[in-house]
Amino acid sequence: MDGDRKADKSVRFAMRQLGAPNVGGTVQHVNSLRGACLCQGVMAAELLRRELPGIRLTESHAKALPWILGVARVERRVAEVRFYHLSDLIESESPYLSDHERDAALGAVAAFAMMEKRSGWRDLYQEEANTFTPVSPVEYWMPISVAT
Repeated sequence: MDGDRKADKSVRFAMRQLGAPNVGGTVQHVNSLRGACLCQGVMAAELLRRELPGIRLTESHAKALPWILGVARVERRVAEVRFYHLSDLIESESPYLSDHERDAALGAVAAFAMMEKRSGWRDLYQEEANTFTPVSPVEYWMPISVAT
């Protein structure tokens, strides 16, 4: 076993199929140097769970999601995606909000997809076997239709 989650492999595969460069650098392994920032999300989830034990949590990936939604492409990288490119999912009065605001909105899109069980989206954690999750239960909703 290589220690990689099936969910991460599915996201990388979907991005690769869409022409995304550097998918390994975008979807990090938690044990990588850049993957250390993933631990911040786990810590935030733990704090939320302490305050709201029944809260549903979904992982979201704001750098992979634009590729999988077809908004980011070879000719329009994630850094160039603006709110108006996401207008069928997100409403905003300003098309020029920061990358962090865009990424937060994409996290909200994933959470909304989880809550409504949006058609075309699925919980990638349902396919994980024997994966340690420090803040269980957690979900990982992405619009990926085919597993790797």
